[in-house]
Amino acid sequence: MLNESDKKRRTALWQASLAMLPDSRFFDMLRAYLGKIKTPYNKQNLIEQLSSFFCREQNRKNLLTLLDDFDEKIITALILVPEATQKKLSDFFSGEYVSSEIAARLSNLTDRLIIFKDESDKDGSERLHINPLLEDLLVPRIDIARIIPEAQYASRTEGGSFSISPEFIASVVCYIAERPDLCKADGSLKKIDAARLQTVFACGTVPVQTLITALLNLSLVKRNENGISVDYTRLLSFAELPPKKQYAYLTAASSASLDREGLRSYAELVLDVAASLPDSGLTKRSLLRCMLLLGSSERAQSRFRALIDRSHGRSDDGSDARLPFDRIVDAAETFGLFTVAGKTKEDDAIYRVGKALSDEKKADTNARFVSINSGFTVTLLPGLPLKALLPLSIFLRVVNFDTTVEFEIDKASAIRAFDFGYTAETIRSLLEKYTAHGVPQNLRVSIEDWQQLYSSAILYKGYVLKLDEKNSKLIEKNPKAARFIQTKLAEGIYLLNILSDEDAAVFCKESGFDCIGKINNLGAAQGNIESSARTKSDAADRMPPSFPPIGNGENRFKDIRKNNADRPEKKQRDKLLSDLHRTLASLDLSKAQKENLSARIDNKIILSTEQLGKDTVRSEGAEAGGMDFLGKVRLIESAIASGDMIEVRMPKSDGSAKLETILCTPLSISKASGDAEAIVRIEAAKKTVTLSVGRAANIKLIKTSIF
Repeated sequence: MLNESDKKRRTALWQASLAMLPDSRFFDMLRAYLGKIKTPYNKQNLIEQLSSFFCREQNRKNLLTLLDDFDEKIITALILVPEATQKKLSDFFSGEYVSSEIAARLSNLTDRLIIFKDESDKDGSERLHINPLLEDLLVPRIDIARIIPEAQYASRTEGGSFSISPEFIASVVCYIAERPDLCKADGSLKKIDAARLQTVFACGTVPVQTLITALLNLSLVKRNENGISVDYTRLLSFAELPPKKQYAYLTAASSASLDREGLRSYAELVLDVAASLPDSGLTKRSLLRCMLLLGSSERAQSRFRALIDRSHGRSDDGSDARLPFDRIVDAAETFGLFTVAGKTKEDDAIYRVGKALSDEKKADTNARFVSINSGFTVTLLPGLPLKALLPLSIFLRVVNFDTTVEFEIDKASAIRAFDFGYTAETIRSLLEKYTAHGVPQNLRVSIEDWQQLYSSAILYKGYVLKLDEKNSKLIEKNPKAARFIQTKLAEGIYLLNILSDEDAAVFCKESGFDCIGKINNLGAAQGNIESSARTKSDAADRMPPSFPPIGNGENRFKDIRKNNADRPEKKQRDKLLSDLHRTLASLDLSKAQKENLSARIDNKIILSTEQLGKDTVRSEGAEAGGMDFLGKVRLIESAIASGDMIEVRMPKSDGSAKLETILCTPLSISKASGDAEAIVRIEAAKKTVTLSVGRAANIKLIKTSIF
């Protein structure tokens, strides 16, 4: 509901929109509501009189009675959709109404003065608003169920479907660690890995591909010379978030490479939509409408589109015509945040909130979720959070992902863990933390043997620090410097865990070794500009992880989902229309006047019998032809003044006696030798031509407005 200052501002906009109408349309409209216009007149006084018309109790009651279901849908959407335009409403109702139906109804609601257009924006767009004099009458009738109705089931779907889980994320992370080159340059799966993943993951490759895209866009997985690798530090930070927030971030990130604010707003939107879904569920069309309402703004959508194009290497050629929110809904469906619960009688799927976003049970990290057999197969039961699974994933190889997950521990996976800094004791203690029967003796022996084999020959790549005896003792006792040491190679010689010259500079600063000069690069050539830029980009990627805070999801529609909002019955509407037609039939008016007023009744412009007087309609012909030259000229002039189209029947240009029909909009008319010429825009061909008025056999006015 508008506050007092907003109502005054909106009322001034409404009055200005009326005052700017062409005179012919302005006075036709005023005449339709107020009757005969007395002269001299003042436009502002006339508008004030029109305002009084809509303040009369009976007129307001009749206006409500004449609202049909389509009217109420448009009005509800108009109030709820931010910065509504005809284009946004056409998009919103896509699939239910075509654009021409939306345009026609908006024109009708404009004629009925229920809505008005604000053309004051510099971008040239026409914002649509409710008449501020009627807002207090219409807002209490808003019911979200009119535009986002709860689904009606014709059948229900039994059985579960895939749902993202900590086990799934950990399994994909395991596979990435095992096969870092699984993706092509564009991020899609290679054919051999797609086939292999199909046998490992019962859910298929689509959720895996979607998750990998999300992990890349969140920089939880990063590209390197070998393909992609997991950033475990950042991923562990991500795992500290509640599960449903993790899934919201992954859903948003799978759609595009978003900046911090975009990531926050779209992740929060996913949770808000889930919280706003009714228990019975929604069809996909209604689900998209829900998302459009909760996250719609011109700037947000255009910004999202640009991010999508950039992340997919696209230009502005419209190669992906889907609306922005389609991508997020598709990703949420893939991850099982929204699951199919049944079908409507039209065979549309009905979606409910999936178990991944249902009320979460706190995991019992003391429970035993792991069992290990003598063949080194590790079976994982659901229940552990992601932050507990990630340390395990470092030394596991995923074999089968289904209701339970099976992993294996082999030499290759153990060596990966040793590369990460694990020892045989680290692996044993992590397994014993979650297994009920301990670690089999043969597995312990094998892991120790693999560690001994691993330690027998080590190839290092990285930054090596050489110190004298004095500084060696200092660095090992300095916690700020010690954290950079990967391993001690020999007395005074250390391998550091830094990957770039920028990191080396940070190490020198934090450790206090200001005596260190330029890095000795063993005679290697200076890096070129390209490699330098890439190094800086990689350094930026290693910034401390940060995920913008988001809410837990809020039902934004709880106060406007009424389901039983009072609305006049159709028989009341039909009775009012019938009474008006009966009154009209009893009046002494010309046939043309009665036809005009009857059309106004059918279009629900007539709210009172006072609008049925002869002074409310002009006796103006809507058609002229033959020898009525002046009638044709006046009709064209009227169409130019009102902006209406005309239908012209005239001989074809090939000289034959046959007539052709031209639907056009007249732009101007001028005298010619013994004739008059009209410059018109032909709508079908989208071109401008000159027509001879004298040669026209017939001209008919096609009104775009009832006035």
